Amino acid sequence: MLRMVRLLIALLTALLLALPGFGGGGGGGGDSTGVWILPRSSQLGTMPPSSVTTPRGTTNYPGFSTSITLKVAAEVIRPTAALINPLTNQLMALPVAGDVVTIPASVLTNFASLGITTASGYIVGANGRGYYFRLRLDLVQRVVALEIF
Repeated sequence: MLRMVRLLIALLTALLLALPGFGGGGGGGGDSTGVWILPRSSQLGTMPPSSVTTPRGTTNYPGFSTSITLKVAAEVIRPTAALINPLTNQLMALPVAGDVVTIPASVLTNFASLGITTASGYIVGANGRGYYFRLRLDLVQRVVALEIF
């Protein structure tokens, strides 16, 4: 009987250790993973959203010295990403690794040092699905707001 109780305790302990724990998971950029898991993508048109368009999601990042990492939805096939430099209107390619897009801290600190407070960009897959996004840099509070459209 004692052997069965020990076996039952061992099995319950193993089961408890094998279950995933409670945690922040994905979602906003302020969670423990540091990765914003983006909502479902949309079919991108030829025109980006206007300045009065309401974003589908927004998250804030403290400071300019940390890169912003975004995980795109599975329906965005082979994504590429770019940010438009508002001073030159030139596209700047953003690093993409699989389904993860990074906005480097060097870009954020450079924009802040130049006094740039707003920049736009896009993430698009080979199938035309993706996101438009807007960065808003608050130079006084040192906060980056990322809006997804």
